[in-house]
Amino acid sequence: MQKMGYNGHANRPTWLMSVWEVMASLADEAKESQKSSVDASWCEDAFDEMVEYMMPHSKIGGNIVTDLLDYAKNEIDWDEISDDVNEILNQ
Repeated sequence: MQKMGYNGHANRPTWLMSVWEVMASLADEAKESQKSSVDASWCEDAFDEMVEYMMPHSKIGGNIVTDLLDYAKNEIDWDEISDDVNEILNQ
């Protein structure tokens, strides 16, 4: 098992996904798409769509905010996120 490094999560960006209830939103999206499980790649893509919805007209690499978002997003443990989303889906 992976050693958890920040408040029970792999790191701070991954923990922030929990704080802001992103896993619940991703689980809702998966349910709407009639998915019984998701993988890390699906979670990352769905998160990208959420960000695009919240920040239309912003492209990664377009300004300081999107550069910082891109950096943090690359630090997220997407396997941990998908495990958490799948746990929600199986409740």
